[in-house]
Amino acid sequence: MTRKICIFCVRRDQTSVKNNGDFSFQELFTDTAKREIAAILRSDLSLIISESEMKILIEEFRISPDILYYLPFLEDEITAADVEQWNTFEERKNLLFIGNFIHEPNWHTVQYLKTQIWPQLRKMLPKVELHIYGAYATQKVLQLNNPKENFLIKGRAESARLTMESYRLLVAPIQFGAGVKGKFIDAMQTGTTICHHESWCRSHEGQFGLEWLYRRRSRNVLPKDC
Repeated sequence: MTRKICIFCVRRDQTSVKNNGDFSFQELFTDTAKREIAAILRSDLSLIISESEMKILIEEFRISPDILYYLPFLEDEITAADVEQWNTFEERKNLLFIGNFIHEPNWHTVQYLKTQIWPQLRKMLPKVELHIYGAYATQKVLQLNNPKENFLIKGRAESARLTMESYRLLVAPIQFGAGVKGKFIDAMQTGTTICHHESWCRSHEGQFGLEWLYRRRSRNVLPKDC
């Protein structure tokens, strides 16, 4: 039996991060982890999407690499021709966040943007808007919409990539639950600059030629530029 897995215990048990504390690997050893490790051991092969999770499984949980297989997102290589087709920075406008609201880290991030990040950015960018996209937006999400503050809840995007390619910056300071994120892959494929939390760097360490991507865009994007 082959199963594809992302180790949810890493995401679920980062309560210390949500409470403004530091995450410790000791927090991984939970009942959730036991069930997931048991499932891995019952399987012939588990497909792992993140190199960081591979490392945790092998080094922390002592799982044999013989029953693990690293299988990341399968994307076409970004070519020079693709880069030429991207909208230029000057052709884009505004900032966005995207992510469905069933996923708790997305909802947490939107609250963090609303209360902590956007009030500061708006002082520097009074004419810029922050657009929030995501399916399953309930009333608690919709009530954050505030045109006077240029903080707009847009709801579900028909196409993440077609939507994203017109924005200058993806603002996604996801503080926990940040595994390999589709929104960041979409940003890379559309040449959209990413503003992220360090947890995302750890989950993608060694996976992408990020230095190539940023070299090709070779522009230091500062808040005042947006």
